[in-house]
Amino acid sequence: MVPFLTEGSLRQIDSEMLVRNMINDSIKEKIKEHALSEMPNECCGLLVQTDKGLISYPCQNVAEEPARFFKIKGPDYLKAANEGEIVGYYHSHPVDAPISDMDKEIAFGHRFPCVLYNVPKDQFFEFNLDENLPESSFELGKEDCLTFVEDYFQKLGIQLPSFVRDIDPHLFQNNADFFINRKYVEACEKIGLMRILEGPPELEELKQHDILLFFRPEPLAVHLAIYNGDGTISHRGRDFAPRISSLKHLIKQVTEVFRHRTWI
Repeated sequence: MVPFLTEGSLRQIDSEMLVRNMINDSIKEKIKEHALSEMPNECCGLLVQTDKGLISYPCQNVAEEPARFFKIKGPDYLKAANEGEIVGYYHSHPVDAPISDMDKEIAFGHRFPCVLYNVPKDQFFEFNLDENLPESSFELGKEDCLTFVEDYFQKLGIQLPSFVRDIDPHLFQNNADFFINRKYVEACEKIGLMRILEGPPELEELKQHDILLFFRPEPLAVHLAIYNGDGTISHRGRDFAPRISSLKHLIKQVTEVFRHRTWI
């Protein structure tokens, strides 16, 4: 599982302590109103520090499945930034559910604290970055890029069978063709993922939840990531904990794109 998701990462807080004491009752009411107006979908927005104080900036949820996920449009970030400094984000859960692993990945990826309004409970929760700094604990077969993909699909209700990796580092360094073709590609096909593209794709060809296979010959590296649908990827690596990264400067290293039959 994602290493920074510990029980202590999430804590219920009262009206006097929300995102480092920045949010007052007025802002909470606006978030609540926004959440109720978007039911049964999740609402989402940004917290912006202006010259006159902290404000909530409602955004449009453009996720493909807005009842289960949220995604803020790029232009909304730019508009909010014109109002002041973006210092956090908020969203709602229409059903009784805690802050999810993906919510926390977004928080770390954007370096913003996360605020959740739980509609059924009529309660606010936060995820504070300073108290939950991620640590990289890469271990092949247990905490690597493929287990990250497996965990991601599990959260979507798709159970992918485990793929045991007993790769000899010497083999990996000297026979990348074997590693890619016989290990990753065949494994993906067996778990219901269809290869839809070969070679670097165009962004408009990709869909949310696509799995991207990266290959870099020098220095040799093979990697998997999830496409978020907005020009970014979610992934974890040997030298970093799960994060969200821009795909723009990495897309030329994509050699395969896989899509689960659910979205074909």
